[in-house]
Amino acid sequence: MALLPWLVATAFLNSVMLQERRGMARLWNLVLVIGAFSLMTFGTFLTRGNVLSSVHAFAQSGVGPAYLTFLVLVMLTGFGAWRMPTLRSPARLDSALSREAAFVGNNALLLAATGIILLGTVFPLLVEATTGRQMTVGAPYFRSALAPVFLLLLLLVGTAPLLPWRSTNRARALRRLRLPTTAAALVIVASALGGVRGIEPLAGLGLATLVAVTNGQEIVGGLLAARRGGGHSVLRALRNGRRRYCGLTVHVGLAVLAAGITTSSSFGQQTEVTLRSGQSTSFAGYVMRYDGLRTAQEPHRTVLTTPVSVSADGSSMGVLDRRLNLYPAASVPIGSPAIRRGVVQDLYARHRAAEQRRLGDVPFYINPGVNWIWLGGAIMALGGAGAAWPGSGERRRGQSATSAAVRPREPVEAGSH
Repeated sequence: MALLPWLVATAFLNSVMLQERRGMARLWNLVLVIGAFSLMTFGTFLTRGNVLSSVHAFAQSGVGPAYLTFLVLVMLTGFGAWRMPTLRSPARLDSALSREAAFVGNNALLLAATGIILLGTVFPLLVEATTGRQMTVGAPYFRSALAPVFLLLLLLVGTAPLLPWRSTNRARALRRLRLPTTAAALVIVASALGGVRGIEPLAGLGLATLVAVTNGQEIVGGLLAARRGGGHSVLRALRNGRRRYCGLTVHVGLAVLAAGITTSSSFGQQTEVTLRSGQSTSFAGYVMRYDGLRTAQEPHRTVLTTPVSVSADGSSMGVLDRRLNLYPAASVPIGSPAIRRGVVQDLYARHRAAEQRRLGDVPFYINPGVNWIWLGGAIMALGGAGAAWPGSGERRRGQSATSAAVRPREPVEAGSH
């Protein structure tokens, strides 16, 4: 549920530029803000109001009716029909191939993702309330329903920065897409030759490349144009166009995150072996040796450590210390997996479920691209913080002076993000 208000707030951050630049979507932006707050309140109601049974839910409490009442009041006052006519804006889309149309499509896809996740979360609750039968909506539903939405979203993020406001010269836009599309095609071919199978993983890697190259091209091209045209330094151009360049940086972070998710789902491997103390096995180029059981007594728990030594090409890669924590008040031991982190991939070793647990049973997992996910999230956070930093409102101070300094010589193509 925490993802839902984030998706709607992201839609607002994109849509508010329509209002800022063209005076469009004033009513729509208000709906998005109220919707994000309503979803946050609804998620709190589910977890605090004894509605959702989950490890993420809180203990039993009686605040559910209060949260539900507050949610109803927020929606009634926020979406009051008497306010709608005063907020409508007369501006309309001039072309389907324009920056405005891309923002509208972006909003539609983000809200589609919100609806899919909300349906998967609420539907089991509705079934239980009406029929008394418990059911769950698993990962296959979310994967199959959300994958096309996010692929289309990547396509928009990878092409929208090349579209100007109001209308576009189709030939010029296609010319500027040559480098990003060529890079994306090369990555798709290389991935297919490297063993990636399936349309969705190949499309994910290709579109992530498209997003990274397009937005990186806009950043570099804008800075170079500012330096050539106005004689400004790169740092000054970055300061003047902070919001635009930080927005493009967020898109680059999204590309890195998407590449990490796609890589992890496409190249992940797993196996499970049963080893005796001192026995070794091979997996994905690693040699793992089970070193037996070690016990340590701590003030509040007993720790059972089952280390696995890892080596590759005859060189030691360290030890994976899987742990079982035995607490006096707990009925079953609590496992703690071990992770060997790497730049390209991570190696995991854990214990099996409590009812099936034997200390010599070792499930191993190879998860590539995990660090790319963290790196992409960090880039997005830094870009967002830079765009929101006080003093970055060059548009509000006047766009004409800034445009000459930070935009390329073809202002129709490289408008402010």
